[in-house]
Amino acid sequence: MGAEHGLPSTVQLSVSSRGETGLGKSTLMDTLFNTKFEGDPASHSQPGVQLKSSTYDLQESNVNLKLTIVSTVGFGDQINKEDSYKPIVEFIDAQFEAYLQEELKIKRVLHNYHDTRIHACLYFIAPTGHSLKSLDLVTMKKLDSKVNIIPIIAKSDAISKSELTKFKIKITSELVSNGVQIYQFPTDDESVAEINGTMNAHLPFAVIGSTEELKIGNKMMKARQYPWGTVQVENEAHCDFVKLREMLIRVNMEDLREQTHTRHYELYRRCKLEEMGFKDTDPDSKPFSLQETYEAKRNEFLGELQKKEEAMRQMFVQRVKEKEAELKEAEKELHEKFDRLKKLHQDEKKKLEDKKKSLDDEVNAFKQRKTAAELLQSQAQQAGGSQTLKRDKERKKYGVQVMDKVLKMAEGIDIGETRSYELVPSRKLKRYCSPSDSPGPEETPEPPKKMVPRFRVRPRFEPIHFVTSAEKDDKKDNSLDNQTQEVNQEANTNSVAQPAENCTNSLVNAREVDPQLSSSGLAKPSPAAAAAKKAVNSVDSTTSNALQVSVSPSTAPPASETFPPSAIMLKQSFMEKLSAAVWKNLTNPDANTGTDKINFTYLLTRSIQACKTNPEYIYVPLKEIAPADLPKSKKLLTDGFACEVRCQNVYLATGYAGSKNGSRDRAAEQAVKLLKKSVEVRIVQRKFKHTYHEDLVVCEAGVCRPDFPPALKPHEEFVVANRDCVPLQPGTESTKGSANTNKHWTSFVLTENASDAIGILNNSASYNKMSVEYKYELMPNRSWRCQVYLQDHCLAEGFGTKKTSKHAAAEEALKILQKMQSNIASLKVTQVQKVGCSSRGSGRKKDLKDLVIYENSNNPVCTLNDTAQFNKMTVEYVFERMTGMRWKCKVMLEDEFIAEAVGVKKSVKHEAAEEAVKILKKTQPTVVNNLKKGTVEDVISRNEIRGRSAEEAFKQKIKEDNIGNQILRKMGWTGGGLGKDGEGIREPISVKEQFKREGLGLDVERVNRIAKRDIEEIIRNYARSDSHIDLTFSRELTMDERKQIHQIAQKYGLKSKSHGQGHNRYLVVSRKRRKEDLLDQLKQEGQVGHYELIMPQAN
Repeated sequence: MGAEHGLPSTVQLSVSSRGETGLGKSTLMDTLFNTKFEGDPASHSQPGVQLKSSTYDLQESNVNLKLTIVSTVGFGDQINKEDSYKPIVEFIDAQFEAYLQEELKIKRVLHNYHDTRIHACLYFIAPTGHSLKSLDLVTMKKLDSKVNIIPIIAKSDAISKSELTKFKIKITSELVSNGVQIYQFPTDDESVAEINGTMNAHLPFAVIGSTEELKIGNKMMKARQYPWGTVQVENEAHCDFVKLREMLIRVNMEDLREQTHTRHYELYRRCKLEEMGFKDTDPDSKPFSLQETYEAKRNEFLGELQKKEEAMRQMFVQRVKEKEAELKEAEKELHEKFDRLKKLHQDEKKKLEDKKKSLDDEVNAFKQRKTAAELLQSQAQQAGGSQTLKRDKERKKYGVQVMDKVLKMAEGIDIGETRSYELVPSRKLKRYCSPSDSPGPEETPEPPKKMVPRFRVRPRFEPIHFVTSAEKDDKKDNSLDNQTQEVNQEANTNSVAQPAENCTNSLVNAREVDPQLSSSGLAKPSPAAAAAKKAVNSVDSTTSNALQVSVSPSTAPPASETFPPSAIMLKQSFMEKLSAAVWKNLTNPDANTGTDKINFTYLLTRSIQACKTNPEYIYVPLKEIAPADLPKSKKLLTDGFACEVRCQNVYLATGYAGSKNGSRDRAAEQAVKLLKKSVEVRIVQRKFKHTYHEDLVVCEAGVCRPDFPPALKPHEEFVVANRDCVPLQPGTESTKGSANTNKHWTSFVLTENASDAIGILNNSASYNKMSVEYKYELMPNRSWRCQVYLQDHCLAEGFGTKKTSKHAAAEEALKILQKMQSNIASLKVTQVQKVGCSSRGSGRKKDLKDLVIYENSNNPVCTLNDTAQFNKMTVEYVFERMTGMRWKCKVMLEDEFIAEAVGVKKSVKHEAAEEAVKILKKTQPTVVNNLKKGTVEDVISRNEIRGRSAEEAFKQKIKEDNIGNQILRKMGWTGGGLGKDGEGIREPISVKEQFKREGLGLDVERVNRIAKRDIEEIIRNYARSDSHIDLTFSRELTMDERKQIHQIAQKYGLKSKSHGQGHNRYLVVSRKRRKEDLLDQLKQEGQVGHYELIMPQAN
C-alpha cells in the first residue's frame, strides 16, 4: 500500500462484503490485503442474517491502516428472503447513530474516535451469466443512499470472456433501469480523472480470489490451479483484481471516506434531527435556537402525558363502577342461593327426623324379639347340657382327632337301611335284618360281597355302633381283629381312587393309635352329633371336590413314596391360586410392560410373586443334552440353551432358544398358556440323563400327555425340596425342618443371626433341629392370641392382631430363652460371601499391585464386584455378629484384608465396601465407565439404520452392460440427470421390498420394522473397522430388534449390553477389550470411548 493523496499516518477504513454464501468473500479479502485474517468459521444454520465485525491493524512502510471488515453471515440462505436486507440497513444506521451521539457530546474526541462507519460496500454478484437476482436488486436499492456500493462479479473464472462481457452489460443496464446508484470513481481531480474514467467503464469488476501461490516461470504468484490450466489472480488478462485493488486502496480510499461523511452521514444526520423536531428556520424564515426547540418539545411532551393520564383516570373510574355492579349482582345471587339451600336443608332435616323415629321403633321391636330368642336358647342349652358334657368327656379321654374321625364315620351319608353287626366278642355273630329281608331272624348267612358300582362315586360309609363288653382281654383283641378286617374289606370294595382309600384307612389307624377303643363306653351317636352333621358333610364335599380336581377320573395315579398325597393336594391348591393370578394379570391393563406385545416372563413372575413365592429357572446348554432328547419339530442352534421353569418344585414348562433370555421367554410363554387352562398336578416318570425318576408336573386336566421333556435338574434335589411338604392344621404355623422329637426344649441353643425375634427363633430351630410352631386363637374381644410351641411345649404367648400377636409372642419367647441361657454365651455366626473368579486353582496367588479398579456405577459394592471380575480375582465379605444387632463386615481381596466396618447388617456391607474402595483408590489406578453417568449421544436411530442400508444400495451404480443403461443411451442419454437439460432424477429408483404376499392392508408395524441384514451390515462394518467408539442404538428399537442385535454382535465376537428400563432402554455394542490393552490405550490417550483412566489419589 502507498501513502498517496496526502493520507495521514494512521488511516481508518471500514469495508463491508455483501453477497450470498459461497461466493468467496473471505478469500477475496485475504487476497486483497495480502493477509490471512484469522477468525472462527461462521455457521450458516442460523434462522436470519447476522453481521460480524472484525478490526485489524495493518502496516506498510510508514502507513498504519486500521481496517474494519464487516461480513454478512447467512445472507441468502433463507427460504423467505423478503427481509434479508433489514439487518444490514439496521447495522449501518447503528454506526451512524453512534457517530452522531459522539458528535452531540459536550466533550468530543473525534480525532481519536474509532470510526466504524462503512466506507465501501463490495457487493458480490453470483456468476450466473444471466441477470441480477431480485434479492440483489432490492438490497442494493436499500443501501445506495447509505453506503458506497462497488459491484463485483465473484468467481469470474466460472464463465467465459464473451459471457462475462455480456453479463457486465446486462448488470449495468438493470442497475440503471431500477434506479440503483452505485459508487462512481471521481473524475473532477485532473490527476486521477483519466484512470478513474477508464475504471468506471470496467464496472462491475470481475475478480478471482486465491491465497495459494504457484510457481509460474521464475516467480511465485497467487493463482488457482485447474485441470485445464492456471488462472493468475494478478494477471489483468485473466481478471479485474488488480483494477479493484488500485481503485479501492491506492487511488480512491480518501474519496470513499469523504463521500461517506459528506453525503451518506449528513443525509442520516439531517433526517434524524428533523425527526426529533429540530429545524434551521421557522415558517417565517427566522433561525431557531436549540433552547427554544427543546422547550417546545418538552411542553408538547408534557401535554401529551397529561392527556394520557386523564384518559387512564377516566378508564379506571369506569372499570371500578363496572366491577362494583358485578359484585352487587353476585352478592344478590349468593343471598338467593343461601335462602334456597336453607329451605332444602330444613326439608331434609324433617325427613331425617321422621326416618329416625321409624328406625327407633324397629330397633325396639328387634330388641324384644332378641330377648325372646335368648330365652329360648338358654332353655335349649339347659336341655342339651348333659349331652354336651358327655361328648366333651369322651373327647378328653380318647383325643380330639380320634373322636372327630369317629363322628365322621358315625354320621356319614344316609344310605338307607343297611345291614349292621353288633361288635360283641362274647356272643355269636348276630345280624340285624331289615323288614324287606325274606329269611327269618334266626338265620345268620354271610354278608354278600358288594359289587363295584358302574359309575365312580365318592365312597360312602355305614354307621358303626360300638358296644361295650365284659369279656377277657384276649377275646377283645380277637374281636377287634375280626372287625378291623371286615371294615377294611368293605372300604376296599367301595374305594375307587387313591385319596379315598387313604380316607378309609383312617379308622384302622385310629385304632392302632388308641387301643382302648375296643373297650370304650361309646354308645350310638348322640343328638349333639346330629347337629354337626351338616358341617361334616360340607367338609366331606369340599375334600371330595379337591380330590376330584387333583386326580384325573380316567387315570388314577399310582402310590408314590417320594410324593405323598398330602403334598399333591397342597401343590394342586397352589396351582389353582397361580392360575387365578395369571387370569387376573391378563385382564389387568396395568400388568403389561407398556408395549402391545405381552411379556410372558414379566406376567408369570408377577403372578407367582402374587402367590408369595418366586419362580425357579434352570438353564442348561443344548450341547449338554442328548440330541435324542431335543424336540424334533424345532431347528435349534448348537450353542443355544434350554430353560426349565418350576414353581414350588413343580414342573411347568421347558423352552429352547439361542440365548438364556430367549429360552426363559419361551418357557414362560408355554407356562402362561398352560395355566390359562384347567390344570392338575400329576406324578410322572421323567428322564434325567439315562435314568427315569418321579417328578411333579402340571398338565391340562383330563388330557394325557406322556411326552414330557427330560429333566434339567438331578432327582435328588427334587426329593429334598419335597421332603417337608406336609399339610398343617388350620390356625398353625410350623418351622420344623428335620426336627428331632427326642430332644428336650431346654437344650435349645440360640443363634442370634437375624434382625427380628421370629427370624432368630426359626434359624435357631433349624440349627438345633427342633420344631417351632405358632398357634392362633380368636379371642371373644375380636383380638388374636398367638402361642409359641417349642418341641410341643408352650413357651410364650402374645396378643394383638394376627400379625402383631406373632411378633409379640416371638419376642416374649426370645426373652425367656435369653434369660434361661444367660450363663451360656450365644454362638457367634460367621457368614462369607464370595464374588469373582478364584485364582486358587491356577496354583499361584495374584498380586494386588497389578489391581485396576473398575468403576461402573456409584454403588461401592458393585464397584468391588466389577473390579474382582475385571481383574479375575476373588472378593470376600466376611460377616461376624457382634453384640446386640451390630455386625462386623470385613472385605478380603485375594485373602488379603482391605477394610472393615461395624453397623447394622443391612448397611454394614455397603459401608465396608465404600471404605475399601477409598483405600484402593489411593494406590491403584481406576478405569471409570461413564456410559451410565452421562447422556446418551450419537445414537443410531431406526431411520439411520434404514438410511445406511439405502446408501449402500445407491452406491451400486448401473453398469454399462445393463439393459436399461443401453436403452437410455440409444435414446440419447449421455449420463447425469434425465430430461432434455438434465433436470430429472440422477439416481436410479430404489427397490421397495415386499415380504411374501403382503399388499393392501399391510401392517404398519411390519413396514416400519428394520431388516436383520441392515443391522448386520452396520455391526459387520464396525467389527472390521478400527473404531474405538461404541455403537449406541436408539431407545425406539423394540425388544425383538434388540434381541437380533445381541445375536449378531455375538456372531462377530462383539460385546453387547442393554441399559435403562422400559421405554428408556437402549443397547450398546462394543469390542471385547483385554484389561492390559485397555490400560495401555488409556495411558496413551487418556480416554477411549466412554472409558476414562484416573490415576491413584495418594497424597
